[in-house]
Amino acid sequence: MESPPTRPDQRQGDTEVLKVSTRKRGDPPTENLKPYYPHIAKWAKSVAGSGKVVEIGSGDAGFLVYAAQSLDIHGCDILEHAGSDKGRFPVVEGRLREFGLDRERYQWIEQNSPLPFASGSVAAVVSIQALEHVGPLGLLFSETRRILKPGGQALHYFPAKEMWVEPHSGIPFLHWFPPSRHDIIRFASEGGIGKFPRYARERRYSLAKFVKEFDHYLAKFCHFRPMKAYLEESKKQGLDAKFLPPPPLPQASWVANVAARVTSIYLIQKKEDSA
Repeated sequence: MESPPTRPDQRQGDTEVLKVSTRKRGDPPTENLKPYYPHIAKWAKSVAGSGKVVEIGSGDAGFLVYAAQSLDIHGCDILEHAGSDKGRFPVVEGRLREFGLDRERYQWIEQNSPLPFASGSVAAVVSIQALEHVGPLGLLFSETRRILKPGGQALHYFPAKEMWVEPHSGIPFLHWFPPSRHDIIRFASEGGIGKFPRYARERRYSLAKFVKEFDHYLAKFCHFRPMKAYLEESKKQGLDAKFLPPPPLPQASWVANVAARVTSIYLIQKKEDSA
């Protein structure tokens, strides 16, 4: 299994440095909150109640420490990818410590290894901006089904291939044409399209560095698939599945089909009640 690796803008030296905080132990986090955190946490609470929740691809533990205020949540990520930035370890440990969470809440695992949770022990699974980085999708969905309790559910929030703008580089349709990716990145960046102008201004990236790093990153770590592929693989692994749009959009699958062109969407999976 793969999950989000270190992006070009998250490598050692760029990793967030934790500041000394006056927050009291156990207080809810107030910094670096993503707008989708509250709704995903609310969904997990409605599904899991007091049961165990697992986040796949926990990255810098931002959602984990936020959701831990109301959920029994545990996280994991891939050592060879997200853990390749050695500066990430102290960030994760610092966040866990800052919010009064045990180190056991976050586990680093090797690529393609089973999820480190007992079969049938988890009420809900979530992943945030991770599914587009998963290579062996069947393995991930199979492991999701294994660890879920009967009737348990999973929510994956991610960009599908249908999205018009490749979200990492900010270049329209880049992920639709892999053989021409290098040339498209260079051409678009020279024209001021995408994230290169900001990287050049804020991080002193040269055009050559931007093209090389994003071409490598997208080739090695990103696996954009059409929505249909996620539904087919879910069914193959014994999970009922549907797409829903993020709020405040109407919660209907047809809305998700439209919204997928411009935003990340939810893939909701459910393990049968009698499994």
